[in-house]
Amino acid sequence: MLVSKTRELKRARSFVPPPEWVRGDEAQAMAVALAAATHPTPSEDHPALQVAFGGYDVAVFFMAGPWDLAAPSLVVEEAGGRFTDLSGAVTLTAGAVFSNGSVHDETVECLRAARAP
Repeated sequence: MLVSKTRELKRARSFVPPPEWVRGDEAQAMAVALAAATHPTPSEDHPALQVAFGGYDVAVFFMAGPWDLAAPSLVVEEAGGRFTDLSGAVTLTAGAVFSNGSVHDETVECLRAARAP
């Protein structure tokens, strides 16, 4: 597996969770911002694994437990990508950003800006 080479968020294919997986005003604002900044693409497999094989450039989860994120985070990183929580920290308890690595910082910044009052 090998992640994509997309370098700009505006060109990125993304997984933005469906509305039923986005709870709360802050998460909804982040989902809208990410959808506007990228090209949301329907899921054909586990979104993180789609990042690992280059099908997505970025995938974001707002609701997930550590058991949902631990293994996919390793797969994405082994494929050359990057994993953090929604704020850019390396935790398994505050959502998830899986990316090809090149668009990661820009994705985290997009989410941060959407949270700002």
